[in-house]
Amino acid sequence: MDPEATLNQLEGPAWAEPPLHPLVDKRVRKLGSVPLRELTGEDFALLIQYRRALKTAVPLAITLIEEDLFAQGIFDGDVLRELVSLGDTFWTDNPNLRSRLDRLVPVAITRIGELDGVQRELLEPRLRDYRENM
Repeated sequence: MDPEATLNQLEGPAWAEPPLHPLVDKRVRKLGSVPLRELTGEDFALLIQYRRALKTAVPLAITLIEEDLFAQGIFDGDVLRELVSLGDTFWTDNPNLRSRLDRLVPVAITRIGELDGVQRELLEPRLRDYRENM
C-alpha cells in the first residue's frame, strides 16, 4: 500500500458509512484525509472498533502489532484487542490476515503480564476467546 495514500482514496466515498454517532463520525471521517503513514495505533483501534475501512486498516494494524505487540491505542494493547474482537466472518473472508494474527495471539498470551491490571483484564479474556476459536 502506498503510505501517502488516504482512506478516502483507497476505500472510496462511502467507506465511513453508515453514520454511527456525530462525534465518532467526525473523528472517523477526519481520518479519511490522513496519509496512511501518519495513522496511529489509536486510529487503527478506532477504525476497527467501528468496523470502518477494514480492508485497509486491518493489514496495517497487524503490521503494527507485529512490530509492537501491545501497540497503544488509547491504552496499551488496544489495537490487538480490537483485532481479536473482529467477528469470524471477517477472518473467514481473510485467511492470510488471520494466519498472521494467529501467530501473534499465543505470544501475547504469554506476555500478557507486561500490561498493567486494567489493560490485562480487558485484553486477556478476548485473547483466550480468540485462541479457543483458532
